[in-house]
Parts: sequence; C-alpha cells; structure tokens
Amino acid sequence: MKTINTDVAIVGCGPVGALMANLLGQRGIATTVIERAEEIHQLPRAVGMDDEVRRVFQNAGLPETYESSVHALIGMDLLKPNRRLLRRFSLEGEDASLGHPIFTLFHQPTLEARIRSGLDRFSPTIDVKLGHEISAINDQDGFIELDVTDHATGESFQLHARYVLGCDGARSVVRKAFNIQQHDLGLHQPWVVVDAIMKAGEQRSGFAEQICDPARPATYIPSPPPRNRWEFMVMPGENPEDLLKSEKLAELIAPWAKPDEYEIERDAIYTFHALMAKKWRFGKAGNVLLLGDAAHQMPPFLGQGLCAGVRDCFNLAWKLDLVLRGEADAKLLDTYQQERAHHVQKVIELAVRIGKIIQSPSRVSA
Repeated sequence: MKTINTDVAIVGCGPVGALMANLLGQRGIATTVIERAEEIHQLPRAVGMDDEVRRVFQNAGLPETYESSVHALIGMDLLKPNRRLLRRFSLEGEDASLGHPIFTLFHQPTLEARIRSGLDRFSPTIDVKLGHEISAINDQDGFIELDVTDHATGESFQLHARYVLGCDGARSVVRKAFNIQQHDLGLHQPWVVVDAIMKAGEQRSGFAEQICDPARPATYIPSPPPRNRWEFMVMPGENPEDLLKSEKLAELIAPWAKPDEYEIERDAIYTFHALMAKKWRFGKAGNVLLLGDAAHQMPPFLGQGLCAGVRDCFNLAWKLDLVLRGEADAKLLDTYQQERAHHVQKVIELAVRIGKIIQSPSRVSA
C-alpha cells in the first residue's frame, strides 16, 4: 500500500477544516485534507458570524468571505405571542471597533466555497482529497497513521502525519477513534429548522425575531437575500415528523409569509445539544487535536457555533507552526484547550441559559 507523508492531516473540509488549511498554507506547512464528501453540502446550516470572526477571515486573506453575499444583522426583536414588541435589542450605533459589523448573516454553502477556493493559493503545499474516507487511525511512535480510501477508484493508501486535526464535526471519527468522552452541559431539545427562498418583492426589517410564546417558541432570521430562516420548537408530546408536512409548515410560517411567497429549500429536525469534549489534545505524543464541532457543540441561541470553530483555528494555527518549525516546545499546544475551553464553556452555558428562557413552557416564566 502506498504511503504519503505530511506534516499535518486535517480530517474534514467543512468551514473549520478549510479555514485551518488556509491558515497553515499561509505558513507553508505541508498539509493533507481528507474529506469524505465529493461536494460542498449545498443546504444552509450555520447562518451568522461576529466581527471577530470576520477579522480572522481577513487575516487569512479571504476577503470574499465577508465582503459580498453577506449582510449585517441590525438587531433582534423579542415579540409576544400576538407579535407585539416586548423588547428590541439594536446593534445600530454600537462600537464597531474591529472594523466590521458586530454580527453578519451569510449563506453557508457560499461561504464554504469561498473558503475552499482560497486553498488554490497554496497548492501543492495544501493537498485536498475530496471523496476520501478514513477506515482506520493508528497511533504510532511519533506519528499518526491513517488508512484512507478513495471512493472514486476504490484505491487505498496510508497517510503518515506528524499531527492530525479532527475537524470532522459532531460525529467526529477522530474523537471516536481515541474514545474521547464528552461533557454534557444539559440541553437536548428538538426544533424544526426551515430555510426558504423568498420570491421577488419580499421586504425585511433587518431584525431577527424571537417569538416568546410558551405554546411554541419560534425564531425568524432574515438571512442574506433571497433566503429566510425559521426555527420552531417541537413541543412535548408532538411527533416531530408531523411538523414537516407541507400544510403544517405553511401554518407555522403564516405570520411572516404566504405559501406562494416562498419556496422551501430545506426543512429538518435538529436537536440542539450542549456538549464539550473532555480532551482536545491527545495521542501518545499529544499530536491529535480537535477543533469545531468535533470539540464542542452549542445551542444556536447566540449564533456562536461556527464562530467558536473559527476561534479554535486562529488560536491553534500559529502555535502548531512554531512547534513544527522547532521554535517552541510541543507543550505550547497544551495552551490551546486551556485558552479555548474556558471561553467555549462560558458561551455554551450562556446559550443554555438563554435557551431555557426561550423554551420555557410556563406562561409565568415567559
């Protein structure tokens, strides 16, 4: 079996894996990216990023990720069940000291494509292998051995990497291969998530909306035109699949739009989790690390899921560069989890608290 040697293997080429590859490419680090899918997932998932994250993309030389096909969120309205305003949180006039709007909405497939296109700058230093899957991970002395199969040809090879970065999402193969357990921070709630393409003439305020209704909490997000997103909580005793029927979706969306005013692009049941891996750095030589959803999962109530993964990349990239070039001891990599985990846990805990308020079935609490 053929063997390929590389400094870093990145498992997963979603937005986190692709961004990390860009940051390593800037530093001239030989990197192989393994991604099981042949194409970018074409349905939107994450929708927002803050100004710090836009600065990271700017630093990575990816201006197209934040200068087009995005738009600033003006704020959020908390609405009573009758849609009367309870409270408005406006971002207008807030300090934009980082040079970007405080919060920006985007279309994830477009964002991912632009992050990946940045990797073309670094070929062949960055080698992206799409449609490839890992069948085994072996921890050897001083390196990690990955057994990789090409879906298109059926051919297999071994990838020997000095470091492996698990950027492979909530079901991380890397995390599971090393039996890394997760802290459960206490939220497992199913919601219906609906993305729709709006037809011509649709108007929007630029404010997201949170419907504070204990009968069914709901969220409206004015995604970049022509899309909108709605999220509806699955209530106790309901069959989630019943909420995906066309007539029920039309009923849920009715306060915002009529069925002939939109075309549903995606509808799905998502269970919001609050989880964090107990170890982010492991392996015999401490040369396996987790980033993004592989390391932590958080409810969407603060819009920080993808943002946390981007911060992981920015924290780790320069440290890994110094270690690989022999300018810093590998112990420097211990600071990655030390610095990031505390921040991530605080954000998750805040998101959980907000989620419990939003999802309260009590009219008194509401």
